[in-house]
Parts: sequence; structure tokens; C-alpha cells
Amino acid sequence: MTVTPHIAAISFPEQVVDIFAENFLRWRDGFQLQNVIDFERGY
Repeated sequence: MTVTPHIAAISFPEQVVDIFAENFLRWRDGFQLQNVIDFERGY
């Protein structure tokens, strides 16, 4: 698995750390991640 940021605009750590931390805990505990890219939909 590769975790990468979405880079559509300038982001600062304080804007993304909560989202990353939540997804890390979900990944660690075996739950579905939030904000996952859907390649079939094109985003």
C-alpha cells in the first residue's frame, strides 16, 4: 500500500494531520480508509 497526499493546492500539516491520523488508525486496525481514490470513477 502507498499513502500519498492529494496535491490540488498548497496544503499545510495542520490542515491534513487529522485526516492522515484517522486513516492511519483505520489502516492499523483493519478498517476501510476514508477518501480513497476510485480509479474506475476517475478520481
